[in-house]
Amino acid sequence: MLALKRALKQHQPNIDKYSPRLATLCQKEIFPIVCEYQTLFKSKSISKEKKPQILQYTVEKYLPDIEKAFKLVAEESSGQEVLQYLDNLILRTVESGPENFSFGLENDDSTLVFYILNNKFDYSVYYLDTKLKKLLSETFDLNVRNAASGLKSKLKEFSKKFSEKIKLVETQVKIKLDIQDFLESTSVKQENKGKAMGLIHEKYLPEILQAYGKIIVNQEGIQVLQQITTIYIKMIDSGKENFSYDLEDNKQTLVFYVLSNKFDYSLYYLDTKLRKLLDDNYGLNVMIGSNDLMGRLEIIKKQFQDITQVQDFQVGIDINAFIGSTDVKQDNKGKVYTLIHEKYFPELITAFKKVKEDTSGEEVLGMLKGLLIRFHDGTTPENFSYTIENDDTLIVLNVLNNKFDYSLYYLDTKLKKLLSDTFDLNVRNAASGLKPKLKEFSKKFSEKIKLVETQVKIKLDIQDFLESTSVKQENKGKAMGLIHEKYLPGILEAYGKIIVNQEGIQVLQQITTIYIKIIDSGKENFSYDLEDNKQTLVFYVLSNKFDYSLYYLDTKLRKLLDDNYGLNVMIGSNDLMGRLEIIKKQFQDITQVQDFQVGIDINAFIGSTDVKQDNKGKVYTLIHEKYFPELITAFKKVKEDTSGEEVLGMLKGLLIRFHDGTKPENFSYTIENDDTLIVLNVLNNKFDYSLYYLDTKLKKLLSDTFDLNVRNAASGLKSKLKEFSKKFSEKIKLVETQVKIKLDIQDFLESTSVKQENKGKAMGLIHEKYLPGILEAYGKIIVDQEGIQVLQQITTIYIKMVDSGKENFSYDLEDNKQTLVFYVLSNKFDYSLYYLDTKLRKLLDDNYGLNVMIGSRICMGKLPNFGREFAKAAGLPNSMMNIIFTMDAFLQSTDVKQDNKGKVFTLMEEKYLPEMVTAFKKIAEHQLGMMALRLFGVLNITFIPDTSKENFSLEYNQSKGELILYVLNKKFDYSMYYMDTKLRKLLDVHFLLQIKIENQLTEPELMKASNLITGFITHPFMIKVDNQQFLQSSDVKIENKSKSIQYIREKYLPALIDKSRGIPHICRDEDGKEAVDMFNSLIIKFIMDTSHNNFSFEVDEDNELIYWYVQHKKFDYSVPSDIANKIESLL
Repeated sequence: MLALKRALKQHQPNIDKYSPRLATLCQKEIFPIVCEYQTLFKSKSISKEKKPQILQYTVEKYLPDIEKAFKLVAEESSGQEVLQYLDNLILRTVESGPENFSFGLENDDSTLVFYILNNKFDYSVYYLDTKLKKLLSETFDLNVRNAASGLKSKLKEFSKKFSEKIKLVETQVKIKLDIQDFLESTSVKQENKGKAMGLIHEKYLPEILQAYGKIIVNQEGIQVLQQITTIYIKMIDSGKENFSYDLEDNKQTLVFYVLSNKFDYSLYYLDTKLRKLLDDNYGLNVMIGSNDLMGRLEIIKKQFQDITQVQDFQVGIDINAFIGSTDVKQDNKGKVYTLIHEKYFPELITAFKKVKEDTSGEEVLGMLKGLLIRFHDGTTPENFSYTIENDDTLIVLNVLNNKFDYSLYYLDTKLKKLLSDTFDLNVRNAASGLKPKLKEFSKKFSEKIKLVETQVKIKLDIQDFLESTSVKQENKGKAMGLIHEKYLPGILEAYGKIIVNQEGIQVLQQITTIYIKIIDSGKENFSYDLEDNKQTLVFYVLSNKFDYSLYYLDTKLRKLLDDNYGLNVMIGSNDLMGRLEIIKKQFQDITQVQDFQVGIDINAFIGSTDVKQDNKGKVYTLIHEKYFPELITAFKKVKEDTSGEEVLGMLKGLLIRFHDGTKPENFSYTIENDDTLIVLNVLNNKFDYSLYYLDTKLKKLLSDTFDLNVRNAASGLKSKLKEFSKKFSEKIKLVETQVKIKLDIQDFLESTSVKQENKGKAMGLIHEKYLPGILEAYGKIIVDQEGIQVLQQITTIYIKMVDSGKENFSYDLEDNKQTLVFYVLSNKFDYSLYYLDTKLRKLLDDNYGLNVMIGSRICMGKLPNFGREFAKAAGLPNSMMNIIFTMDAFLQSTDVKQDNKGKVFTLMEEKYLPEMVTAFKKIAEHQLGMMALRLFGVLNITFIPDTSKENFSLEYNQSKGELILYVLNKKFDYSMYYMDTKLRKLLDVHFLLQIKIENQLTEPELMKASNLITGFITHPFMIKVDNQQFLQSSDVKIENKSKSIQYIREKYLPALIDKSRGIPHICRDEDGKEAVDMFNSLIIKFIMDTSHNNFSFEVDEDNELIYWYVQHKKFDYSVPSDIANKIESLL
């Protein structure tokens, strides 16, 4: 306490220096600064050395910032006035409460208090000026005072701008404000009150001025605004929409409402709101629009007169119902004039021009005398529709009030429809154009069918169609064009497709008239009929479908001719008969049978009423183009086999037979006439189905009847088995004898559950797939000497096809392991042979221990080299470590997979031993590590079946000098990461290796620290460590024992030395010097119990030493920063 008071007294002149400066800013004679630091002086939570720092900060940091804050406040007109209320400043330290570096006001707001929190005394004091300004604003309305005084002078300036804008010369627009309620409101934030004044000047008035600018672009806008003499900005709590307008004082005052709680919202579209207000009150838009349009009506009228060629053609607008309507929005009333000019009239002119393009259009338009655009309320007539009035001389465009701006698309279409309905415009045009074209088509039809003297007549029956009330008027005219452009060319095209055959010409020459009849119902659209003893071709068009697509007109015509004249059958039959002799010759060449016959039984098909007429003709083409080529292909594929040729020679004929039933199956074969005639069965209703795999079906038939597949395969396989016997013998280096290959397929061939084609296929697969697969598996095994030895014991390979009981493509050993049996399941004989080598290797592993033999031999050869590497790592250059395996339990275990027994030798060579060598090398980097490693003579890798030891853990057998690495049977291939860490742990436990290394490193550090402190106190001073009890304790982890020494060197000693630099300060007075001279040494003592606080000090005066206690369980705690205080307190 005494030291602090002394420090405060020392700083007082600097504090007093700021009093006159602050007094000047507050316009006072005196302005005392008082320090209230009682809470700081009494605080126990703050260290002694921090307390004086606060006094230093007060002078160097806080007071300059406070002065700067005063200056910034004084810069504003109202700021200086407010500062005069203050009489003094208190700097007060507190434990808690106000925000750090905040201000408060006391003594009727005359004392300014600056709060400093004890535990945050050195925080940043940014924005002190902002905090002071906020306090003064809330207490004295500082912001509002400033803003209000600044605004007044600016309002006059804006009055002038508004007056100039609207061209007022002698008088000026007044600008009034009503913000009293706003400023007195308690619900509005204090800072918003001041900000409001700025916004009025910077945002609201410029936006209103901008809105004025958008309105005065028209003369009418200026006239309207000149009637408003006052702008009144009223800030209110509710009742009006924010930033809305109103008119008061007989429409002379424009009131602009700003909601208190929304005063700074966006002002977008203020001009739109103002325009709406003026529209509603003065009809601004209507005035502007009406003036624009009236001047243009004369030009429009002239355009219509030019189109209609009517000299006195009048144009009018009936808009009274629209302008007077209360349902129509005010802004729409003005907008409509623009739309009439920019949209309605141009669309109407386009419509008139399009009508004039037709021959009859010009004639019809000459009968009109005027055009009227009429707005109305009702829903009839339809919006943008036309009506005709005044004895069909006046065209009226009807516009609905509430839809005046809808799209005007197709106004020309609507006008044409009106004129067609009224004057038959479309029909007039089309009928006159069609007549001369009919004769032209008569000539084309006649030429097409080679009629020389006479001509095909073309007749039309469209009277009912033209008089029909159910057909749209525009369709009546369109029909004439379609007959000429679409129907007649379509019929002519259909003729062209039929006359490609001689028979087609003959049939068409019998038809002398084409009659196009448009009807309401009773016939399919675009269908044909024959009348007048089949001499007139009638073509039907339905009234309501007259413009449909004409696709497949030729198909419909051909069907009609088929049904009436049998056209297709005539054509097809003629084509086919000429080709049968060629076909027969092809089959004879394949079968080598001289009198091989080919026939077609098609009577049931031709006579059938279920078969479509056009299909009867089509079938001849299919027989020629599809059935016979497919059959020839099938015969050729059968002939490719040895037995195929023999079987085909037994046949005498082929018959294609059409039938009604569902059996036999479509495109299936049967054999008749004592197996000499092959019949291809075709169903009447499926005659054009796909013929895929006709060769497969034929082969199946012949296999089922003559065992074709089996004959071929069996004869081919026998000669090939001997060839494979030789290959197997060469592979495994058998010279005098040969591996026998036996087959057991009798049950398979006799089986009724196996498909016939599979029986023949099996022979091919044995030769092409199974035997090469087994040979390949042999090749993968004989890469090792042991593999050859094992395979040489197998003298027979026996392929056995079975129904069940064995896995497909599995192996077994029989005859005292001399016969290798390979099983093929009858119903799975063609499955994939993947991994046959893996299955064979597994069999050999299970029976001969093949993997273990190979792995063991490779590994044993490499052990001496590893022994030398271990010795070298341990620093024994001329000797070798012995490596042994204890793995009988592993090799005999039934729980371990056979292939894992062999794999383990590879892992030892590639993984276990290299990892161990790496671990040795990492430890030998230190002299003590190398000494420890020299105690090992043997490395024993022991496999164990249980979990009595952790996998890949290490153990030391001191009596044998043996290092044991334990490997669990079930986990032999686990990761060996950190083997060096495990080995180091073992050495630490047995030899305290780490501790010895650390102790060596610490001794010179202790001496260095002793010498340094000796230099401070001018007599020898020793630092020692008492950690024996700690190092021998079984409660302390081994790594903590090592770490403790490292901590003494890296953490405790630097802290001690750093804080001991204060010793000369203690020695300044006699008592301090005497106290320091009493001690000759310091002992850092590790203790088991809690008899002393961790990192506490104690004095042993008798022995002239100081103890520094470190608790076992807390030895690695952070060293407190007040070591010096503890030493000083102790002294």
